[in-house]
Amino acid sequence: MPGVELGDDVIVGAGAVVTRSFPSGSVLVGVPARPLRRAEAQGQGKDSSARPANAEVGRSDSAGPRGST
Repeated sequence: MPGVELGDDVIVGAGAVVTRSFPSGSVLVGVPARPLRRAEAQGQGKDSSARPANAEVGRSDSAGPRGST
């Protein structure tokens, strides 16, 4: 949209419709887009050693999803 500006590192959720400007670090969702929260700068969160968001949870490398057969 004309005149809409997004700051650096803005995250826009899938399907969100941005109708106004937002500052850096905003996380936007919805129709119309609204701020969900402010994104933390990379490496400056509560625990910078946390696993990536796409890491698998709750699986052991020694057994498959159904265990051994």
